[in-house]
Amino acid sequence: MPALLSARLRGGDTPPTVISGRLADVRRWGGLLASALALLAGATVAFGAGAPAAADRASVTSTLTPDGGRITVTAQGTPAPVPVFFSATVDTVVRLGADEVTGELKLALRVVQGRPESFSLGLVGDGEVVDVTGPGLRDWSVRRAANGRQFLDLRPLNPPTGGGPVELLLAVRTRLAKPAVPGRIALLLLAPGDAVAFASKLTLQTDASVDAKVTQAGGMLPLDGGATALQFYATGESRVEVALTRRGAAAAEAELKGAQLSGKVDEAGGSVNFQLHGQVNAQQAGARLRLLTGRAALSDQAAG
Repeated sequence: MPALLSARLRGGDTPPTVISGRLADVRRWGGLLASALALLAGATVAFGAGAPAAADRASVTSTLTPDGGRITVTAQGTPAPVPVFFSATVDTVVRLGADEVTGELKLALRVVQGRPESFSLGLVGDGEVVDVTGPGLRDWSVRRAANGRQFLDLRPLNPPTGGGPVELLLAVRTRLAKPAVPGRIALLLLAPGDAVAFASKLTLQTDASVDAKVTQAGGMLPLDGGATALQFYATGESRVEVALTRRGAAAAEAELKGAQLSGKVDEAGGSVNFQLHGQVNAQQAGARLRLLTGRAALSDQAAG
């Protein structure tokens, strides 16, 4: 049964009447009606036994009964939850190397309104999220939508009182193993996702093995990062592509010395048999060295 809130009006012996859609005595009891509605809005209304009404069907109505000058205010249902609004600020440092490209992101999430059950931010670029840590974080996951876009979903811990966090400070680590050198990669960056406000700062650093050149910085504005770093700033989704080449002072993975190439034509078979001799010096196990290009192929395994 809906909860009722009643108040008896003070006035003359004759109950107020409705004339042309207006109350004749509104000046005498209008203040009382406003007070009753304010009291109802600030109070928690208790409902009787049974299933509560749906949140999207909540309503508050008031009725004036002519008998005895009584105002009846009826509240029914549960108000819909307040929409969740949050902002995100991220400071990203990407380190470029021949073996891997790593990113360290300092992420600040601030709740503007509502009680969040999760935060969702976009992911743009190559690589993977390897870890997310920080106080107040329950768990995290990377979600791929039907259109192929990726999202980083973060679920916060709720305090014992049941309210959501006001601010969440997290550390995110990303990694791209074995980038193509020479080659081009798209850096893995965070995008606004569901955030109503977003700000991102990006710093690029290279190790002694590679040189990097930014070939695309869509949605980014350049900042002065000094002689040792490249810096950019964005307030929305962005995409940054970098071309990597080996630095001249750095040794290659493998080097072929004393190379000798000899060939013999097989006229009957319409082919040429080549033999390549030389000494390979490798910097590490699993090093690669390109030997052939074009319409040529190995017919035997390397030996030596």
